Amino acid sequence: LKGTKGHQSGWLVIAVGYGMGVMIPALMFGNVSGNHINPAFTLGLAVSGLFSWEQVPYYILAQVLGAIFGQALVVATHRPYYLKTENPNNILGTFSTISSIDHGTKESRFAATVNGFLNEFVGSFVLFFAALGLTKNFFGAEVLQYMKQMATQAGQTVDLSELAVKAQVAPHTAAGISVAHLALGFLVMALVTSLGGPTGPGLNPARDFGPRLLHELLPKSV
Repeated sequence: LKGTKGHQSGWLVIAVGYGMGVMIPALMFGNVSGNHINPAFTLGLAVSGLFSWEQVPYYILAQVLGAIFGQALVVATHRPYYLKTENPNNILGTFSTISSIDHGTKESRFAATVNGFLNEFVGSFVLFFAALGLTKNFFGAEVLQYMKQMATQAGQTVDLSELAVKAQVAPHTAAGISVAHLALGFLVMALVTSLGGPTGPGLNPARDFGPRLLHELLPKSV
């Protein structure tokens, strides 16, 4: 935005911001809710049988509302700079993804839509696949599997629930899962720098849809 200290600060600054925006919530809430801040991740876990389908609509609704609230805070804190910025695309780019090849014509808009969908699909898939590997196979995950096997062999004398097993081994795996969450932030940084050029990027349907909806509801002058 025109007039801010970060005006024209560069792509790497954006990548670091994205990465920190994922890493910090993961460290804070990863052990509470699984850090479901992305509908793509929630749907991927449900398809993989690792998350209940009954909870999916509620999680996605919370993700979209959270994205809208977060963008509203950005608008509130940066309103004077929105008013200074004349280019509407620069304003929209702070809300959602936007393609640089969309010039307003029917042909360019179609090309931008196809390219944007492909780019976001690939980026979201890589994000989910890598995040699943990091968080399900973190250092110490093998201890969980061993404890579950031991519980199964012991029969009724040991609580077989996964929550109970995690509680028993938590002191031994906390460092491992923390490293996984740190790596998740660097993963997002890498995806932003490598795949973010065409669209922004979003890598998160809620992160794009919620703020985009807010942009449509707000006055164009913000």
